[in-house]
Amino acid sequence: MKKALQAGRWLRNINVPLLVFLILFLNVKFVIKVFAIVFLLLYERNFHFGLSFKRSRLPLFYFGILVLEAVKYLVVVRNYSLNYLLVFGMGMLQWLFCLLAIHHLKLFVDRDSTEKIHNTIRAFYLANFAVSLLFVLILILHPAWLTTYWGAGADISINHPSAGDTILGISFDSSTANATINCLGLIYFLYKRDLRFSILCLLVIISCTSNTTFIFMEITLLLMVLTVRSKALRVRSLVAMVSMVVLYLLASAHNREYIRNYFVQLYIVNKDTSLAIHQDDSVLVRNGNDSLVKAPVRIGADAYKVNKKGLAKALDNLLSIEERPPAKERSSEVDSIEKGKLADSTIYPVISETAYKSKPGKLISFAQTYFFLKMNARHLLFGAGVGNFSSKLAFRVSGIGVSGTYPQRFGYVSPEFRYNHLKTYQFYAGQDASRHSVLNFPFSVYNQISGEYGLLGIALFVFGYLWYFVSRFRRLSYGRYMLCALLAFSLMEYWFELFTLVIVFELFLLLNIREGRDFPARTEGSSPDRNPLPAGSHFR
Repeated sequence: MKKALQAGRWLRNINVPLLVFLILFLNVKFVIKVFAIVFLLLYERNFHFGLSFKRSRLPLFYFGILVLEAVKYLVVVRNYSLNYLLVFGMGMLQWLFCLLAIHHLKLFVDRDSTEKIHNTIRAFYLANFAVSLLFVLILILHPAWLTTYWGAGADISINHPSAGDTILGISFDSSTANATINCLGLIYFLYKRDLRFSILCLLVIISCTSNTTFIFMEITLLLMVLTVRSKALRVRSLVAMVSMVVLYLLASAHNREYIRNYFVQLYIVNKDTSLAIHQDDSVLVRNGNDSLVKAPVRIGADAYKVNKKGLAKALDNLLSIEERPPAKERSSEVDSIEKGKLADSTIYPVISETAYKSKPGKLISFAQTYFFLKMNARHLLFGAGVGNFSSKLAFRVSGIGVSGTYPQRFGYVSPEFRYNHLKTYQFYAGQDASRHSVLNFPFSVYNQISGEYGLLGIALFVFGYLWYFVSRFRRLSYGRYMLCALLAFSLMEYWFELFTLVIVFELFLLLNIREGRDFPARTEGSSPDRNPLPAGSHFR
């Protein structure tokens, strides 16, 4: 009876519908996301979005994208095939889900007390830690289960370089999503002086061993150390920053070596680009028995030496990507291939194997986006259209088994996607596991927004999304650093389509805006640590 009363008291202190929505909507399965949205629509039955150009209740970005794509489909894209019509419908549905999600998050935040929302966030991160810990235990005690049910490599173990990839969170999405969500949680709990949950988030980040996430989070913590006004918060941020470095070096020796080798190889190959052609080759030599055996091509010791001249040359080669199409092939041929009149691309830039081996694939993908946009005014202004250039949706409907399954008979691959980011992805996916990195794959919010929606999409993202939060900058405390982290993490994935990191980010930012309105003394303008209530009475 006593335990039942305690459980009832615990449930009264959290927002159960919000917690259920977070758990369901962040789930990797799209059908569960649909169920979560339907659940909210039936639970709330509130469609008052409050959109306006002045003091809009919600960011205008999602609604703007829906309107832009609807008009562009009829006027610019004009692809009325059944296969693309399905792609277009799925893309519009995804943006509609984003709008519905932030609408209901706003309802939850405005209606409940900040204490209840805070307790709900703690419950969510506790559940996420429990699931992450379960994956760690499976990895230690019975890694074969990961091979059977989650498709991990047959040789996966706790000591494997890719072990962190198996540490999924409560969303059961990628370990990168798990790590980035916990990065936001770490910032939040540092501000709230919640040591226990800060440690939980820190442990999950370390266990996921995402090198790019680790680097971006270290930069964010350093920014906090240099800019926050509260000495206590500065100390906590510094301790978290140092702890992450120490624990990461201890727990992820393979990843430490990978980071070093990756950048050393980039330097060596770009210092002498001819090595990119031969770095995977081997030569025949005679052994002691006078028989021919294969031996790898040796790189001279002087290639490792770093000097001003060599560094300048390596940097120059790294940034130079010769992929411009011939001058005679202009917009008329662009139109032809986009309408399916050409079997092969003669106008989209061709990336050499040397370039792929000597540069990060992410850099190449940005170059491809740049050259695509500058082909003609239509590309620059409108982009290629939803699912046509670079997005999770484009990968999914291509039928190559990335970002989920899709019926083969309805498969769709646009020329813009095939000869740019799909080609880049397939090159690195076909290499050994060391090449399967965030640094090499073209996944990025910036590639998606610019490549598929053009300058109009970029304007909507900047003024319809980012400005919504930046214009309330004085009300923000931890939200300022989460905004910086989101901009960095947007280099890594198509977050708007994953419905994970962005959803958690929006919950935190909406909560922080309300806190800044209700308790202005807690904003960074004063000090987030100067809590007018006794410690533990409001946020614990």
